[in-house]
Amino acid sequence: MTFTCDRCHGDYRAREANAVAHIYVKDSRCNHVEARCTNCGTTEVIFLGPHRIEDVIRGGNLQVEVLAEATAGLRVRAENAWAAAEKATAPEGEHRPSGRTGTSSAGIEPTTDQVRTYDLTPRHEELIAGFGEALLNIPDELLWDGMEGESQREHPERWTD
Repeated sequence: MTFTCDRCHGDYRAREANAVAHIYVKDSRCNHVEARCTNCGTTEVIFLGPHRIEDVIRGGNLQVEVLAEATAGLRVRAENAWAAAEKATAPEGEHRPSGRTGTSSAGIEPTTDQVRTYDLTPRHEELIAGFGEALLNIPDELLWDGMEGESQREHPERWTD
């Protein structure tokens, strides 16, 4: 199979001499080919689906490294690569924005330096949602410190009718 190098934009073929296929039994989205461009020598990691990786392995007669699970860092890298690929191939208007935009929590319009976006994997989104749910389960008496403010109320508003 022929690949195009991201650095020199030259085409090269993944062969036994310049590429190794990495297969992860429990993390199939992490399956990739690590190939060295024969034009400039850059090593690239190319994440492939099951049919494409099979074609590359058979066509290039590649050495295969099989592991049970990918590392956490590789999982994140793979999810980001797949998300970018899916976003690039999604029809106009079907992708959802990632991260935060708009005004900050203080109501101040953010400058370009303050706006940050993050591409979250579905696993990250589940972790954040789980953290939010955990915060809701903490009893108010543990969080309420009885500080007197402008309203000087004795209990949080949600306790009163």
